[in-house]
Amino acid sequence: ISSPQLILSTIYKGNPFYNLQAQNVYFGIFGNQNWGLHMDEAKKIKGIFEIIEKYPLPFLENWSKNVVKGFKIEFLKFLPLLLSIPGGIIYFKKGKRETSFLLLIFLSFTLSICMAFPNGRLLIPSTMVLSIFSGYFLGYIFPYKPHFKKIMIFIVISTIFYFYTYPFISNPITQFDRVRIEVSKTLHRSGMKSSKNVLSFSFEYYDLESKTKDRFQIPWYYDGFKGYSSLKEIADYMKNSKMYFFVFDRNAPKNVKGVKNFWPFKKRELEKYFKHIKTIKNFAEIYKLRGRDFILVK
Repeated sequence: ISSPQLILSTIYKGNPFYNLQAQNVYFGIFGNQNWGLHMDEAKKIKGIFEIIEKYPLPFLENWSKNVVKGFKIEFLKFLPLLLSIPGGIIYFKKGKRETSFLLLIFLSFTLSICMAFPNGRLLIPSTMVLSIFSGYFLGYIFPYKPHFKKIMIFIVISTIFYFYTYPFISNPITQFDRVRIEVSKTLHRSGMKSSKNVLSFSFEYYDLESKTKDRFQIPWYYDGFKGYSSLKEIADYMKNSKMYFFVFDRNAPKNVKGVKNFWPFKKRELEKYFKHIKTIKNFAEIYKLRGRDFILVK
């Protein structure tokens, strides 16, 4: 099952077990998982032991905080999983051979994920183990064997269903989702032809009307980026790169290296290089590069 990943990691990284967990841990410790601002520093990290050696106290502080958060997600987000606690104890006391293996899976996976940052999606494999113990406890209370398998199946299926669907059922479109939709529509109404026409200071904006839902351009995220020093530099870069629309929000300094040195943008200087198109829900700002009427191409 894992052979494709092992082969590709060997070919491109020279290590079949190469993964990004060490970089994820770095993001979890520093900058509140700030992918844009700390990407260059994170890519220098070679392994988890390097982080432990260089930053032992921040690592332990982040890990312990995340373990508490992870267990709250596991047990409180879906309350029936609390049954896994007495179920696991009974399972262990009865000397079931699988107990140690299941506990090893649960603890090792949960603790390793919590080194970086836990959430319900990442913890689904651990949740499945808890579902087994919860089902066992219900089967122990209702010892009739024909019902045992049905209860087990119900617990597992309902847990999977909950984690995958509840967020969409309870809140199918968030306030920020509406902002993202309106950003895409506004850019199209303003003449955007392709996501390549837009410089975005956020990871979260896409051309939602295209078939492939392409993300707007984020050159500041990639290797070799030195950081912006002024609005003029941003405007010149956009002109040379045939980007004619500029999207940013109040999180801009968090994401983009260098921007915090001239944030918030001075209105007069901003309007010198860009024409304001729209403010969306007092959050996202959309501007167009000033100059001649550009011919926008896909």
